Amino acid sequence: MHVGQSSLSRHIGELVDRGFIDRHSDPDDKRAHLVSCSPEGLDMLAAIRARRTERLATQLDDWSEAQVADALEVIARLDAALSPIAANDAAATTNVQRNCS
Repeated sequence: MHVGQSSLSRHIGELVDRGFIDRHSDPDDKRAHLVSCSPEGLDMLAAIRARRTERLATQLDDWSEAQVADALEVIARLDAALSPIAANDAAATTNVQRNCS
């Protein structure tokens, strides 16, 4: 995700403050915390997903089923082609962070 620990902690704190996630101490590692979506967070995610689905359906209303299937196939191929690059970038970033620590 290329997000620093301090940024991630700040974002998690904001989400906790808004009631969208719950944060608890990890019983196996007292230095760590476990996070999960709260019921309010799950409701918000469902609302966002519904809005995005509605917006996408409106934008693609004039597409045929065949056009949608073709687009999904191209997206799947693109994802398969680019996933190794993303994995390599993530590994390289992790190695740089370790070496700079």
